Amino acid sequence: MKNLLLFITIGILSIDLWSQKEGNIWYFGNNAGISFSSGSPTALTDGQISTREGCASIADNYGNLLFYTDGQKVYDASHNLMVNGSNLLGHVSSCQSALIIPWPGNYSKYFIISVDAIENNAVNGVRYSVVDMSLNSGKGDIVSSQKNIVLLKPQCEKATLIPHSNKTDYWLVTNQSSSDSILSFAITSTGINKKAIRSNSGLVLKGDLNNNLGYLNPSHDGSRLVSCHFQLNKVLLMDFDNSTGKISNSIILIKACAYSAEFSPNNKVLYVSGLRWPTSIDQFDISSTSQSTIQKSIKQIFDYGSGEMGALKLAPDGLIYATSETTTNNYNEHLGAIKNPNTLGINCSFNPKAVYLGGKGTRLGLPNIIYQTSSSDSKVKNTNIDIKLNVYPNPLSNSANIEYITYNHSDNILKILNILGDEISTVISANQEPGTHYLTIDTSNFESGTYFIELEIEGKTTIKKVIIIK
Repeated sequence: MKNLLLFITIGILSIDLWSQKEGNIWYFGNNAGISFSSGSPTALTDGQISTREGCASIADNYGNLLFYTDGQKVYDASHNLMVNGSNLLGHVSSCQSALIIPWPGNYSKYFIISVDAIENNAVNGVRYSVVDMSLNSGKGDIVSSQKNIVLLKPQCEKATLIPHSNKTDYWLVTNQSSSDSILSFAITSTGINKKAIRSNSGLVLKGDLNNNLGYLNPSHDGSRLVSCHFQLNKVLLMDFDNSTGKISNSIILIKACAYSAEFSPNNKVLYVSGLRWPTSIDQFDISSTSQSTIQKSIKQIFDYGSGEMGALKLAPDGLIYATSETTTNNYNEHLGAIKNPNTLGINCSFNPKAVYLGGKGTRLGLPNIIYQTSSSDSKVKNTNIDIKLNVYPNPLSNSANIEYITYNHSDNILKILNILGDEISTVISANQEPGTHYLTIDTSNFESGTYFIELEIEGKTTIKKVIIIK
């Protein structure tokens, strides 16, 4: 590209923990939504999906919505149906009908995993489609040749994401029906490996298809998995090796009508919801590895008393949120919340009406979004890396101001990429001191269009999209 003029000013500032914001926007239920961009949940009333169960949404590194889906239709950031965004083969009544996974090493592409429901005899199985955000003038669209590609049939209503130990790739994990198989599909820069890693859980899912109903979720450090089985009244707790994709040390817990489960931020407490009979939230202390000790630790936190209770989901603010279709006390117009999820007993403080949804309503599902913490850290981090990168103004014309933070002496690389991901220029490739770094790039010779600033620090990469308008 043309010559780049830049200057760099470096200063040392106090550094707060900062995390990416891809999970800041949720759309779910009856056109309901919430944003965590301000730090606390704020109701959104512009959502287009109306679904009883599974859904997923994703934002960019700064919390700006990219797209969301119920596993059947995909809506862009302007809440318009993507041009090729209909007829995905998820289901309105599949627990985890949709899951969005970033394509490793390709900032503009995402996988949408769609999962069929037992009401449809799960005939469509688990499939994937590819969203390319460089299409449709940056609004994104599904690639026609990469839509509804089969991964697994038959399957349970389950699909979850676990980051690989290499901190770049992912594992897509699901259950195969009529067996005790847990399947882990590796997702790398080359795509999804259709040859899954197979493990045996010891809990055989045969007979009634309702045995397949319930959520599958990972712990936030990627070391454990929990699988709920409504009809069996059982919860399967397993160790997960995120370097190999294998499970081990399965423990079966008893919980009536187990539907959804979520780990506390410190990964030492497990919360399980009962779909019905009773519609309750129970808590397990999972700091032990003993099945009997964990089972004896069960405590009921709250009982909605009627209707049906749905998903539990950890949010960016560190609280665990809950859904219910119960109309008693207008519970279905709110999200419930566990305020202190690391705390054992009723002092975890559950509020069934924590967030009013602005006249919209909950059903059973919440977005299938995965957050990470370390086992000793109660602060939530999303699945992507923790690098602070600001580019302003945006859109811009003749210059771009860039600000980023380094935490240690590190080898840092800053590149400019075009909309296709091709490198235009390497602006910085140097070992830099800890601190906040500033630079200005002369973009007066750049053509109008979409570009990306790619920053790599200590082997971790983040991307910021910028628009240049002349």
